[in-house]
Amino acid sequence: MSLGNNVDICFGEALDSLTELSWQLHESINLVEMSNIAVRKTRDILGCDRVLIYQFLPQEDGAVIAESVDLAWSSILENFGKGGSVTSDRLIWRKHVEAHLMGAFSTIEDTEDTQALTLEPEYADWLSEMQVRANLVMPITTRSPSSPNLFGLLILHQCDRPRHWQTQEISLVKNIATQLGMAIRNADISTRNQIESALQESEARQRAILEAIPDLLLRVGRDGSCLDSMISPSIDANQFVVIGQHLSELLSPECLERQLQAIERAIATNQLQVYRQQLIKFGKLASEEVRISAINDREALVIVRDITSEVDSEQRLEQISYNVPGFIYQYHLRTDGSSHFPYASHGIRDIYDLSPQEVSQDAAKVFDRIHPEDLDYVRQSVINSAQNLTVWGCEYRVRFDDGRTIWVAGNATPQREPDGSILWHGYIKEITQRKQAEIVLKEEQTKLQEAYSEQNALFAAMKDVVLIRNSEGKCLKIVPTNGNNLLGNPEAILRQSIYEELPPSVAKTIVEAIDHSLSTQQIISFDYPLAINGRDVWFSAIISPIAEDKVIQVARDITERKQAEIALAEAKEAAEALTKAKSDFLANMSHEIRTPMNGVIGMAELLASTPLTEDQLDYVQTIQDSGNILLAVINDILDFSKIEAGKLELEERPFLLKDAVKSAFNILSTEAANQANILKYAIATDVPAMIVGDQARVHQILINLIGNAIKFTQKGEVELLVKGLRSPQSSNQILFSIRDTGIGISSDRLSRLFQPFSQADASISRKYGGTGLGLAICKYLVKFMGGKIWVDSKGSIAGEPPIGWQCATTPETSGAIFYFTIDLPNMNSEAIATANIALDAANQNLSCMAELFPLKILIVEDNEVNQKIASLYLKRFGYIADIANNGVEALEMVYQQNYDLLFMDMQMPEMDGLTATRLIRQDGNISLQPQIVAMTANVMPEDIQNCLAVGMNDHISKPIRVEEIARTLNRLQIKNQVATAIKS
Repeated sequence: MSLGNNVDICFGEALDSLTELSWQLHESINLVEMSNIAVRKTRDILGCDRVLIYQFLPQEDGAVIAESVDLAWSSILENFGKGGSVTSDRLIWRKHVEAHLMGAFSTIEDTEDTQALTLEPEYADWLSEMQVRANLVMPITTRSPSSPNLFGLLILHQCDRPRHWQTQEISLVKNIATQLGMAIRNADISTRNQIESALQESEARQRAILEAIPDLLLRVGRDGSCLDSMISPSIDANQFVVIGQHLSELLSPECLERQLQAIERAIATNQLQVYRQQLIKFGKLASEEVRISAINDREALVIVRDITSEVDSEQRLEQISYNVPGFIYQYHLRTDGSSHFPYASHGIRDIYDLSPQEVSQDAAKVFDRIHPEDLDYVRQSVINSAQNLTVWGCEYRVRFDDGRTIWVAGNATPQREPDGSILWHGYIKEITQRKQAEIVLKEEQTKLQEAYSEQNALFAAMKDVVLIRNSEGKCLKIVPTNGNNLLGNPEAILRQSIYEELPPSVAKTIVEAIDHSLSTQQIISFDYPLAINGRDVWFSAIISPIAEDKVIQVARDITERKQAEIALAEAKEAAEALTKAKSDFLANMSHEIRTPMNGVIGMAELLASTPLTEDQLDYVQTIQDSGNILLAVINDILDFSKIEAGKLELEERPFLLKDAVKSAFNILSTEAANQANILKYAIATDVPAMIVGDQARVHQILINLIGNAIKFTQKGEVELLVKGLRSPQSSNQILFSIRDTGIGISSDRLSRLFQPFSQADASISRKYGGTGLGLAICKYLVKFMGGKIWVDSKGSIAGEPPIGWQCATTPETSGAIFYFTIDLPNMNSEAIATANIALDAANQNLSCMAELFPLKILIVEDNEVNQKIASLYLKRFGYIADIANNGVEALEMVYQQNYDLLFMDMQMPEMDGLTATRLIRQDGNISLQPQIVAMTANVMPEDIQNCLAVGMNDHISKPIRVEEIARTLNRLQIKNQVATAIKS
């Protein structure tokens, strides 16, 4: 709920304040005191600028009797004099006066809203004089048994701004006015008696006696006949003559039966009978309290009091209590030591799991709920509060029948009753979360203390130097450690500045690190050398902020590590040089071998197409097979070299998995036929048709594994199965399995698989050939794709199967099953659409796209080859692009005509792409700002960020691909149109 100056106040907190205000009002009998309490608390609760109470006077217009005002605004009491007469038309809008007299409230949300309001001049002038922008006027009525009496008005002013008075705010003010009216009525009786006693003591005494008479007092016979009566002066006796009548003539059957039973119990037990009843009086539902006491064994005294107002107030209080955490209560400690709760709000169910009715006569069940370990403490706190009449406050545990335990906190104010008993008014709320937080905090404090002790012990065992320095670098403290022997004279260090303590270069480095650490509140680490006892000692330092102007420096002797790092760096440099030399040699060897091999294989293929004898054809086929084997060996060696050097990179492109599988089968079909093997494959429906990855490498793995299966199988079957795989250890993956019916692999030879230059045994190499690199390369490729590879043969498994993988073969099973998995990256709808466009673009005429969706395109590129490639790609979509050789030319062309799209290189002579883009974006004279897409070989994350920072819309890396062009068009929000154009 928004109260006051746009401050969000919890409604529960406002209700707590309202409850406290109610108690304070009813505890006071002084009109001025309770009025001041009311205006002060109201302003606090509602957060307004001024609250005042205006009292209507019998012979005057009225007077302001109390005011609470913010120091920033004028005081009405100071302007007109405390208690001075103020005409109502200065405080109240005249059109609302009659409504106020009838008990209605009024609000003004903005006094300066002349269109919505037509205020009387005097009222408007007064509002302006008092700087009132919004107000809320609530009648204060003091209800008597006969009719409400308008005491005055509770007026709220908002001076700094207009204000919309919310329903909850109005309800709160209404409750405050009701509580104030009830308190004034109760206090008025006492005050009026005191005043009139000074004037006419006897008359006042008589009036007090008359006013103390309840609504109805009857002397009733045991049979229900009315023997005598006394009626409150507020009731017309002519309307209620009961003497000589029977109760049956006055009460409904239900009320009659209950009253006769109560009369009988009162006479029989000689105990007071008290109950409440509801009935229709003068056409309205009324509540009455009936008290019956025995006069003798034949008669009883029946006292009937109208408590409709009290019941209404109790109901309102009960409604309020629904929004108050915990419960509000009255706790009564009788003189005989027994106790009960005369009033308890519904929240007692949450605290004690008891209803208000269960504790209304006896509080024993409440004490039964208190945790046994806390019971004595709670009882003693109640006794102390009763003996000293001090505020009771206590925190304890409550245990429920189901074993749950909660923490609660209570607070109550005691008062001594005329009979010597004690009555507390208070509340109890749950604090379990707070207590749990306190327990956690205490545990954390204990842990902190333990950590401090451990830290001291750790410092004592450390061989590091630990220093506390200020922001200027001066050493303030040397923490005792085993490494202090490296310091020299500790006392001298504490006296010196850092530039006296250390060499200037080292001191400067440490001071800069301290400044950086304190300004960023980050830990800074660095290394530095020192000459100690004639030798160079390297230290690794960590600077960590511990206060606004202090840091802790931990310095560790890393001389041995530095020496090892230097040796390692030299060894690494030598190894890298050797690796580079090997890679260069292999690349050169590949080039030198491929050139003549291309001639050999090419000529062999040409020769095979000419008429040959059977022997000649066999010779040619031998040449072709040998050439292909040699080429495969070279490719394996080059791939493995790339893997060793860490230079093998995988592409991430969408492709059709089925195409990769079919291609592998087509290549190997001839070899399978030569071995009299049957090739089969199946792809499960849960495998996406299109996936993202490196199609060539997937194809290479399939060729290798299926080729091995064919090689080791004679007159058998080789089958490839592809399906989706889900497991707790992985994301979505694809599982490939290649099963053959060949010779299989014995368990003692499985462990040698997947190792470089290794086969099951030497005889295999002699019989079947191969370098022994194929499976090792497959292993690395699968790993790079996020998967694993393993084999199942003769009842054993080797490789890296998933956890819990079950063996599918037995020692008697022929053949082997090779498995591998690859990650299946998610493809969103945009990626799929772009991929489809790119795939279709490779085979379809896209020239119609430019006709349907014309775009003016400029390519900004200094390299002629790149210009040509980009132009040709765009031409496939039907676009003829303009060319600018650098940023300067691009600016001139953009100024001369409007472009929809610019492809911008980053590095160009005269003006780079970043500068050109920045100038285009900053120029307000360019009527149509184009979409600008970076087209560059700079592909690091910081490069992409720099492009976006100057105003580019997207980034395309070189080499340029047609699908990237398609994605750019999609970013121009023509994805659906492009798809339509492709289909057409």
